[in-house]
Amino acid sequence: MPDPSPHDELDPTAPPVFAEVEVVDVVDGQEPDDDIAWSLETGFHDETGTVRVWTDVDGNPERVQLARYWRDQVQRVPLEAMFADVFMQINILLGSDAASPPDPRLPPSDELLSRELVAECNSRMAELAERLKQLDETGEGYPVVEGQGCEGSAEDGRVRLRLTVAGTLDSVAFDPKWLKDASTAVVCRAVIEAHRDARGGFVPPVIRAGERAHITDELFSISRRIEQAAARGIAGVRQASPEEVAAVMAEENR
Repeated sequence: MPDPSPHDELDPTAPPVFAEVEVVDVVDGQEPDDDIAWSLETGFHDETGTVRVWTDVDGNPERVQLARYWRDQVQRVPLEAMFADVFMQINILLGSDAASPPDPRLPPSDELLSRELVAECNSRMAELAERLKQLDETGEGYPVVEGQGCEGSAEDGRVRLRLTVAGTLDSVAFDPKWLKDASTAVVCRAVIEAHRDARGGFVPPVIRAGERAHITDELFSISRRIEQAAARGIAGVRQASPEEVAAVMAEENR
């Protein structure tokens, strides 16, 4: 699909226009109940309660609902802006791609904690810390993400939804002429269909770890090495047998 024109009203990559937009008040009787603890069952809503989206655990929209007063609200704030509010919440709670620290599989060892081991590890960690400092000064070593976002459409292109390079929700755009006459059910269904279309063309990005990631992994491995050595005992100190430990515990419990 060709790149959207800079003047395309349906360009989902363009940020919502908030210029000269009035502050929207919640319609009486429709206030979102912020006292209810959030869960997937409650979904996500914009600050006025006009747009609500339910997703799966990965942040993929499964159901969309518009309040009965939504046509009044879009006269003051674009529907795209209200969806942008909801999408941001979804991405914050469910769209994080942050990875947990690796659990290094250290080779089998009977290594005990010793001054020599601590000195060796401290020396290596100092070298790695110095290298990180150099990377900070040059701005290098960050991971490289190779990929691009994608777009899906519904209602013959009158609704267009864009995903980020990570596959999370980016934005949605509506043809204003179509939106004027479209029913609430059709609008809600079109958002889901456009997202489904976008997911069908999404290609996961290739993330190439930079030097910083390798340094962080090694630092974590060094810490694990020290922890495991300490758990085995201290070099030069005789370790109590399980029987001796049990006897001491029994004596303390008398």
